[in-house]
Amino acid sequence: MKVQLVTVHGRNYGEFYVEEVNKFSSPKSFDMFDVNIIDLRAGFIYANGENKNDFSSIDCINDFLTMNNMIINSRKSKFLFIYPRNVQFITRLTYKEYQTPIKDITSQVSTLFSRLNKELDLDFYFERTDTKLSDTVRISADFYFPERDHFEILLRSIDSDKVTCCKKDNLFLTTLDILTDEELQLFLEKVGLKASPNAVAPDWMNKVMLFDDAEQLKKIEQNEAQIKSCKDSIAVSKGKLSENSRFKSILYTSGDELVDVVKDIFSKIFDVDFSGFKDKKKEDFTFTFKNKIFIGEIKGVNQNIKTTNLAQLDLHFTNFIEDRADDLDENNIHKLLVMNHQKDKDLKSRIPVDQQQIDMAKNKYESLIIETVELLEMYDKFARREMDQKECFDLICQNGILKLQNPRINRD
Repeated sequence: MKVQLVTVHGRNYGEFYVEEVNKFSSPKSFDMFDVNIIDLRAGFIYANGENKNDFSSIDCINDFLTMNNMIINSRKSKFLFIYPRNVQFITRLTYKEYQTPIKDITSQVSTLFSRLNKELDLDFYFERTDTKLSDTVRISADFYFPERDHFEILLRSIDSDKVTCCKKDNLFLTTLDILTDEELQLFLEKVGLKASPNAVAPDWMNKVMLFDDAEQLKKIEQNEAQIKSCKDSIAVSKGKLSENSRFKSILYTSGDELVDVVKDIFSKIFDVDFSGFKDKKKEDFTFTFKNKIFIGEIKGVNQNIKTTNLAQLDLHFTNFIEDRADDLDENNIHKLLVMNHQKDKDLKSRIPVDQQQIDMAKNKYESLIIETVELLEMYDKFARREMDQKECFDLICQNGILKLQNPRINRD
C-alpha cells in the first residue's frame, strides 16, 4: 500500500513509514497513492495575518483551495484527514497578535475545513477523550464528531462513546492525535485503510508437502547447521580476542590489573604456579625456574624509568635475602624490574629508557629492566613458537635491559 503524507511544511514529525512526504503547497498527484494523509495538526496552519476577526481563512488558504481541486478530481485514492488538537488560532491586527483556542471557534474552523473539502464542513466539539485501538494502545483526542446519518462511524472513545473517527465514501476523518508509526499502522488497519495480517497457518499445514518443499527444507537445515558452526567459531574467536586484549592491557594499565597480567605471562612461559604466592607488600612476585630464583617488581607509571625504581627493587632483594636462610646463594637470584612506563602515551611517543638507567641496572644493581612492550613481544613469539622456553629463560637471566630481535609492534 502506497501512502503520501501531506503536512503544512512537508515534515514527518511522527516518522511515519510512508512513500512520500510533501508540503500543502506541492503534494504529488493523489491518484499516485492508495491513501493520502492530510495532517491538519500543526499549529502553524492556524494563522491569519490579514483580519483579526476572520477565523474562516488562514495564510495558506490558497494551498487548501488547490488541494480541494485535486481531491475533487481524484478517481481512486482514499483520504485521511487528521484534525488538530486544541491549538491556538493566531490573528493579527497591525502589530498586535491575538490568540484564540480552536475549541471556542469550532464552527468557523469547520467552515475553513470545508474549503479543503465540502464534506469536512462537519461540526466538531471539544471534549478530551481516549480511544482504544488495542489492549496496549490508546490514543487521545481533544475533539469528537456528531453522529450523522450519511457518515459511517468507525471508532468511538472509551466510556464516553464519542465518535473519534468516521467516513463518507473515500474520505476518512479522525480527531485522534496519532503520534507514532506503530499507532498509524494500527489505526489504518482498524478503520479498513490497510489490510489485516494474513491468518496464521495451522500446525497441520506443516505436514502438507508439495512442490520442492522437502528440498528447500533440507537446504534450510544444512544452512542453519552451517550458520551455527560459524556462530560457534565466531564466539571462540571473540573469546580469544578478549584474552589477547587482556594481555595487551599491560601497555596502558597499572596497579593490581597490571601485576595480575604480567604474572599470567610469566606463568604461561615458565609453567609457574603463583597461587601460593602471598603479597606482603614487598616484591610483586617470586618464582623459581631451572634452580634460578627470580624476584620481581612491577610498576605502571606516567614518567620514564627512574633510579628510585631500581633502588626499590634492590630493597626488595635485600629484604628477600634477610628473610631466607643464611646459606642462600645471592648469585643465583635474578632481579626483574617490569615497567609500563609513560603509560599515558602511545608507544610511538614514549621516550626510550635513558642509557644511564640501563647502565645502573647492569652494573650497580645487577638487575634487568623489562619494558612491558618487550615482555609482550616475548610472549607473542613464545605463543607463536618462534621462541622456546629456554630462549626466554636466557633473556631474563641477563642484566641491563631486555631487547628482542625483530619486534612485531611498530614503535617508530
